[in-house]
Amino acid sequence: MAWIPATHTTFTGPVSAGAAGSQLQNGWYDVSGNIWSINAQGQLASVQATTPKNNGLLSFPFSNNGAVNQRASARLVINNPTAMGTFIVLRSDLNTSGATEYEMSCSGNGMSYFLVSGGNSLNGTNKGYTRSLVAGEVVTLTVECIQGNGSTVITGSVVDSTGATLASLSVTDTTAAMQNKVGTIGIFQNEGSTSANGAANLTLVQSIDTYYYSAASQPVSVSDSSFLFSPGNWTGDNGRGGSVSRRAWNCGAWFEFSIAASASPVAVLALGSYLCGSRVNLYVNGIETASIAANGIIAVPGLTASATNLVRVEVVSTPQNRRWNGGVNSVLMLGAYIDPQSAVTPARALGRWGMMVGSSITEGALANNGADYWPYDYSGLLASSLRGKGIDICMSAACFSDYVIPGDSDGTVPPYYMVSGGTYDPARSRWNLCDQGVSLLDANQQISAYGATGTAPDFVLINYCSNGASGGTNIVDLSAAMYGCMTAIRAAAPEAYIFIVVPFGFHVPSSYPAIYLQMMQDTFARYQAANPADRRVVFIDIGESLSKRITYGRGVYTAGDGRHPFLAGHALVAPVIADRIREAMKTESYSFF
Repeated sequence: MAWIPATHTTFTGPVSAGAAGSQLQNGWYDVSGNIWSINAQGQLASVQATTPKNNGLLSFPFSNNGAVNQRASARLVINNPTAMGTFIVLRSDLNTSGATEYEMSCSGNGMSYFLVSGGNSLNGTNKGYTRSLVAGEVVTLTVECIQGNGSTVITGSVVDSTGATLASLSVTDTTAAMQNKVGTIGIFQNEGSTSANGAANLTLVQSIDTYYYSAASQPVSVSDSSFLFSPGNWTGDNGRGGSVSRRAWNCGAWFEFSIAASASPVAVLALGSYLCGSRVNLYVNGIETASIAANGIIAVPGLTASATNLVRVEVVSTPQNRRWNGGVNSVLMLGAYIDPQSAVTPARALGRWGMMVGSSITEGALANNGADYWPYDYSGLLASSLRGKGIDICMSAACFSDYVIPGDSDGTVPPYYMVSGGTYDPARSRWNLCDQGVSLLDANQQISAYGATGTAPDFVLINYCSNGASGGTNIVDLSAAMYGCMTAIRAAAPEAYIFIVVPFGFHVPSSYPAIYLQMMQDTFARYQAANPADRRVVFIDIGESLSKRITYGRGVYTAGDGRHPFLAGHALVAPVIADRIREAMKTESYSFF
C-alpha cells in the first residue's frame, strides 16, 4: 500500500473571508465563517481561532471520497516562531460546538498530537524540533492516519525546505469510537491572540495536498502508450499533448486504458478536478462497472485477474456551464496508478473516426426521461453502433449553442461558426478549436485527431439551427453561417463526408417557424449548385411523419417542450440517420461499413 496524490491546491488572491459554510477556493470551506482569507500573494491567512480551537476549521469535504485512511500536507510560511500553532485534522466530524477528530500541529516548540472528542482533548503527546524554527522560513507539515485491526496509527512530520526532518511523531490510537471512522480533512490555527486577516505574526499557508491510500502505487502518465483518447476532444498541459494532464469539456469524450493485470489487480484513475460536476461511465472489458462523479480518485472495479483488461471511460453528463477554457466542470485526467505486479500494455490504434456537432439535442440533454445522459442520445446510440464497426467518434456539442449562438447557460462556449451582419468572425468561432486557444487543425490547416498531419476525420455530422430557429436568429446570418461552415469544413477535411442534419421538429411549425426549414433546404441547394463536384455533402431529414410523431409525443418521445427527445425518441431517430450515413458512404467505392 502507498499514498498517491489526490489533490494539490494552491490559492490565488486576494479573497476576503466569507460566511459560515462558504467555499473559500478550490473546494476548501470555511466551516465557522469569517476566519479564513487569501492574501494578495496567494497565501491562506486566518483570524486567530478561539476555544474550542477547531471552531476556525478550513475543511475539505472531498477528503479522499470518505476514506478512513487520510493524509494531508501543508506548506507553511513561519512569520513568528514563538507564537504559532497550525493544525492538520483528520477524520473530523466538523462539529463547531466541539468536534471529534485527530489533530497534529506544527507549533513554536515542536509537534503536538491530540485525540479530540466533543471538543475536549483526551490525550496528547509532543515532540521537539532538532533545531529552532526561523522567521520567514517555509516548512511542510504532513499528517496521516492508517486504519489497522482495531487501532489507527497517526503519524506526522515537519520538514524544512532542504528536506531535513525537524520533527516526527507517531501515535497508535485504540479508542473504539475512532476506529474505521469516516471524517473530513481540515486545517486550523491556534496562535494565542486575535489578529486581523493576514497580519504579519500569523503563520501563512502556501499550499495544501491530499492523498489517497492504495495498493496501486505504480504511476502511469497520460502520455503513456497504454492510453487512447478520443480524437479532437482532449487538450493537454502542452497544447494537445504533454505528460501531466488531459482535459475535455464534451459529453461523449472518452479514453481507454489497457492493463495486463496481476493475480490481485488494483488500478485507480486520477480525475483531478474535485469540484467537477461531470459524470463518467466506466466499462471494463465491455461491461459497465461504474457510473460515478468525475471528481477525484476512482478505483476501477471489475478487473479480471491475470489477464489483459481494457478500461474505457466515457463522459456521460456535464453541467451546462463552466466547461469551456478549462472550466471546473471540464473533465481533468491526471493519469492512472496500478499495483506493482501489474503492467500496462499498448492501447489499440485509433480507428477511422468522425465528428458529431450540435446542441443540447446532440449531447443528451433530458434524454434519460428528463435527466441528461449522453448514451441515450441519438449521437450516443450512433457512436455505440459505429464503434462496433471500428469507427471512433469525437463529440463536439454544447447546450444552447448554434452556428451563431454561444453555448452553455453562461454563454462561455463560442458559437460554432459566427456570422454577424453577413461577416464571418473567426475570433468568436469554435469550429476549428478543441478548446480556447487550442487548435483542432494541424500544420496544414486540416482537422486533426491529435495534432499530427494526415489524421482528418472520415465524416463530420452537424445538427444545428434548432436554437437559431427557436430564438428567432437573423435568417440571413444563419444561412451564411451554415454555408460558410460547410465550405470551411470541406477545406479542412477534403475527403470527409459532411452530413447536415435537419433538427427533428422542423416539420412542426408550432415548434419551429417553417421559414428555417426552407432556409436550410435553400442553403444546402445553393452549396450544391456552387460545388457540383462535391458529392460528399449530404442533407439528412428524418421527414415530416417521424418529425411529428416525436414532437407530439410529449412525455413519451420527448420532454414537455416537444424538442428534446427522451431515449424512446432518440431510438426512433438514430436508425434513420445511421441508414443515411451508411447509404452515402457506400457510394464511390468508399467502403466504410
